[in-house]
Amino acid sequence: IQSWWEVPSIAHFCSLFRTAFNLLDFDIEDLEEALLTDGTEETSWLQELILRLLSGCFPNNEISTFNYQMFLRRLLRQKCQEHDQYNSFNADIDFQLLPLRTKVDILYALCDFRLDANDVLDQLRNLEVDSLRVEPLGYDSNDSAYWYFYGTRLYREDFKTKNNKKKSVWQVICFTEDDWFQLNKKFKKSTSKCERQLYQTLTENFLPELPRLFHEKERLAWKRLLENQPRRTSRRLCKVISNASVVFQHKYKQSLKENVEKEKASCDLPKQISVEEEKQRKRDLEIKRRETYERRNRLKEQSEDSQSEKSEVWYEMDGAKACQKNSKGRQRKLSTSSSNSKDAVLTSKSSKHKKLNEDTSKSPSSSATTTVGRQTNNSLAAATGQ
Repeated sequence: IQSWWEVPSIAHFCSLFRTAFNLLDFDIEDLEEALLTDGTEETSWLQELILRLLSGCFPNNEISTFNYQMFLRRLLRQKCQEHDQYNSFNADIDFQLLPLRTKVDILYALCDFRLDANDVLDQLRNLEVDSLRVEPLGYDSNDSAYWYFYGTRLYREDFKTKNNKKKSVWQVICFTEDDWFQLNKKFKKSTSKCERQLYQTLTENFLPELPRLFHEKERLAWKRLLENQPRRTSRRLCKVISNASVVFQHKYKQSLKENVEKEKASCDLPKQISVEEEKQRKRDLEIKRRETYERRNRLKEQSEDSQSEKSEVWYEMDGAKACQKNSKGRQRKLSTSSSNSKDAVLTSKSSKHKKLNEDTSKSPSSSATTTVGRQTNNSLAAATGQ
């Protein structure tokens, strides 16, 4: 029954037009249970649902649980003749004894017949057109369509080809809240464009509302359970019911609080991820800073060591240069002193030569006089015969 798309369509119809057509309030799971248990219980709200749908098709007739099957046969006979379709409820058989698939087809057809009534335009005047249109949320890489009607379920429609005919197969893909998160997690890492769009739709429009939908569903289920209890009960049973209601309310508050926190966490998940990424980025920057700082310290120490070594070398070189300079200075002094001494010797020699020259320049006159005197003396001696 969960693979029949007509079941969620019937439930969605009743949920959408509940106020306009005065229909019952139920979930898809409640409809499935009512269809499966119809005929096994004395009372079934499925009869009440059929009765209210028929009352809209036959507004001037008093329809009750005793005669609703007669009006249902009349309506199906009329519509099947108009549309030239097979009437599955033509025989005089009780509705509760019909096959399950036939019951679903009749209910789905009855919903369509209700929209053909004369009061539909007046009843649906205040409804928005977009709310009446049901479209798939998106598609995956296998071209499977994902349908959401209402409630907490998500359906998937797979298309299969058999005998050159395309056939659709429906199944419930998300029952629980965890199923939704797992499906969304699956599409998060997808590279397909359609799956990325479906992931965005689920993340923005559905995941934030899921906790509230599930808690509202539990609350309504418990409320209907209490309302369906018999009026006359013993004190012990009343006490048990009241205690159970108190326990449920306590558990509900706790679960609501937990789910609110979970919802906040799910809503803040991108922020948390960004915060974690920011923290990780800061850690990486801090590590890089430390590494650069240590590298700088090592380079600084190495440079200091090299500078100290260079300074020692430079000191030695400066000492050697100073020694060389001193030796050169001494050599220069020695050379200057030697040159000075040489110059002094030369000057003394030159002065001596000058004196000698002067003496020699003066001595010829005296020598000449002496020679002349000697010559005169000799001549006189010769003349005198001495």
